[in-house]
Amino acid sequence: MVGCRRNGPIAMPSAGPSPLGDRLGHRLALKKIRPPLLRFESQRLVSVGYAWLAGQMGALLAEKRFANADEKGALRMIFDLLKNAGTYQNLPAIYRALQYLQTLDPAALPESRVEIDGDRIFANTVRLTSKPFESCVFEAHRRYIDIHYIVSGVEGIGVASVGALTPLEPFSQEKDIGFYQGEHHSLTFLHSGEFMVCWPEDAHKVAIAQDAPAPIIKLVAKVAVEE
Repeated sequence: MVGCRRNGPIAMPSAGPSPLGDRLGHRLALKKIRPPLLRFESQRLVSVGYAWLAGQMGALLAEKRFANADEKGALRMIFDLLKNAGTYQNLPAIYRALQYLQTLDPAALPESRVEIDGDRIFANTVRLTSKPFESCVFEAHRRYIDIHYIVSGVEGIGVASVGALTPLEPFSQEKDIGFYQGEHHSLTFLHSGEFMVCWPEDAHKVAIAQDAPAPIIKLVAKVAVEE
């Protein structure tokens, strides 16, 4: 498999979960930055230098390292913990959506669409049951950026460049959605408190079960693409 790239491909695992440390590590590797000593416990990142990593990730985003993401095979996707929302102040609309997600009470989630900034930024609560990998398909949007935030459960999301996939049907301009098939570039299992941001070029295969189908509660925030 091939991962996010700017000037060339970098190796990524072809299957299985991609923990937060791996995702951050790939971005830092592009910059040739050496992080402080890390250790892993049950594949979840534990680091005395976590704040340093978050700051470096924000710096990489500020430099728009994935500005060439319209290239076939390149991605702009972000995967992080919601508690690190402050890292994304350089992306004002996304930061505003993340701020809203931080205010949510898991015991009193909204049952209908919440307009954070009219049609420009809004969110919906989604309750679903995860499915086997082979039952899921890629989707992508053109007018909106997606933010997938997990409230409870574990959801696998596969990501690939739209340009590397084959459309299953004509793109629906009315619904702002297209469905695709092909190979994923990365597969990440999101846990409670984690989020993923997918730009229009980031086709995403959602609702993937980790071991067996299980319930998931999530918020999907939509952020309009700036013209």
